[in-house]
Amino acid sequence: RIKGDIDAAKAAGAEVIVAYYHWGEEYQNEPNKWQKELAQRTADMGADVIFASHPHVPQTAEYVTVTDSEKKVPVFYSLGNFVSNQRAEYMNNRRTEEGIMGIVNITYKEEAGITGVTMDAVPLWVDRYSDGGKIIYTVIPLDENMENNESLQASGHLSKAQQALEDINGILGSDTE
Repeated sequence: RIKGDIDAAKAAGAEVIVAYYHWGEEYQNEPNKWQKELAQRTADMGADVIFASHPHVPQTAEYVTVTDSEKKVPVFYSLGNFVSNQRAEYMNNRRTEEGIMGIVNITYKEEAGITGVTMDAVPLWVDRYSDGGKIIYTVIPLDENMENNESLQASGHLSKAQQALEDINGILGSDTE
């Protein structure tokens, strides 16, 4: 069915094919064998980019090389949680508070198709704190401005955000820039 959908999209004029999967084992930091096999098969079927979620924690991002080709397909095995109330306090897993915004840059030329692809990621952390009796959730980009983030300053959770950045950087893999 996946191959049929990819072929139908191309026949309808799609120039770039993005596959999105809901796969993997919940709370596992690494993709399983099935995820890796399906990513390879999907790249071989003609997908240009693969994003996925379901494990509720970030997983590795890497390039998969199409069999019998030099084409590289970026794969984000799990983007983790973007907005979630799965808190470390009751999940016994701080990584459920973490996510990734996957970024793929494609160079496309009408006469040649895709001529280049790079991937990058913005690590994210879901902060939760109380203010005036109200529960506040904020998605925090874990970037160079993290220490000046107003929500982190209000919550006092900078050390948790720094730990999340360390976790995500340790799992992403070397293919992201």
